[in-house]
Amino acid sequence: MGGNNDLPQLGRVLFYDKLLSINNSVACASCHKQAFGFADNVAFSRGFENVVTKRNSMPIQNLSAFSEFFIADENRFIQSSILFWDGRESSLNTMVMRPILNHIEMGMSDMATLSRKIAAMPYYQPLFAKAFGSSEVSPERIANALASFSQSIRSTETRFDRMMNRGESNLLSANELRGLQLFLRNTIATAVIRW
Repeated sequence: MGGNNDLPQLGRVLFYDKLLSINNSVACASCHKQAFGFADNVAFSRGFENVVTKRNSMPIQNLSAFSEFFIADENRFIQSSILFWDGRESSLNTMVMRPILNHIEMGMSDMATLSRKIAAMPYYQPLFAKAFGSSEVSPERIANALASFSQSIRSTETRFDRMMNRGESNLLSANELRGLQLFLRNTIATAVIRW
């Protein structure tokens, strides 16, 4: 198996590759734009046939931080994995594959087709070999690589980060703090209703 950076590096190449869509027109990065905090700068993202999706693509930095939420009214943290805007997914490896298989977003019909498509590209063979010890391409390996890259996208110096990580509570305005409380309360309520 490769070094610590080989798996996220493979995931990075996959993330920016339009081959992951059925007609080679959309990459993960098409909607999760690095210049906009790995989110989209439009109200509704566009899929492989230029059809708009039902939601804006959410930012994907600090995904590992989404496993812990602070309940301000109760002054405590709870553990949870709430992914997507509506909290419908709890597994990052599953989440990264959903847009690829979505009939509007990237349009792949099944993961076996995606695996064959990726395996046919010679530049992926050494990347998979470095990341996994063999050049075999499988849906699980694609998901692992994309999830690893997604987890490597971190911000650490925003005002929010400094408040959460260093306890600098005076950095957010009263409205921003209230928005955070509402967001966390609604996100957790959605997850509880889903379960």
